[in-house]
Amino acid sequence: MPGDLLHEIISTHRTDAGAKGLALHTRVADDLATEWVGPKETVRTALGLLVDNAIKFTPQGTVTLEVAAAEEGLEFVVHDTGIGLTSQQLDWIRIPFAQVDGGMNRRSTGIGIGLPLAHRLARAAGGSLHLEAGTERGLRASLTVRARPATT
Repeated sequence: MPGDLLHEIISTHRTDAGAKGLALHTRVADDLATEWVGPKETVRTALGLLVDNAIKFTPQGTVTLEVAAAEEGLEFVVHDTGIGLTSQQLDWIRIPFAQVDGGMNRRSTGIGIGLPLAHRLARAAGGSLHLEAGTERGLRASLTVRARPATT
């Protein structure tokens, strides 16, 4: 599940990233079990929102999607080399329909529900979404969900 899911999400977003000249990368931990039992559809939706957001706010550089085992399941990380955010903006973007740049001349589209929805999906899956950012260094979104290796 985890590696295939990453490749599926990257494949879905390859055209948008390519149009901006962005490189997309995936990393799957070497020690990760191939098959997992967990909230696959919820993870797919949340990661899709996070990757879409990363592409939207990265004018040049890379978007990387990673997965590794975590204490209670799986940790998926989306990291970009985009414009970054201040700590105040990071608090603001957790509010549904809020826009960090809500002016008439803003550079991107959207209605401001991607990150709040990803956060709610993570919680619904028994996990969490942690965001780390700084101006000029991009955003790192860590989505942790409850999952376990499948038994054969």
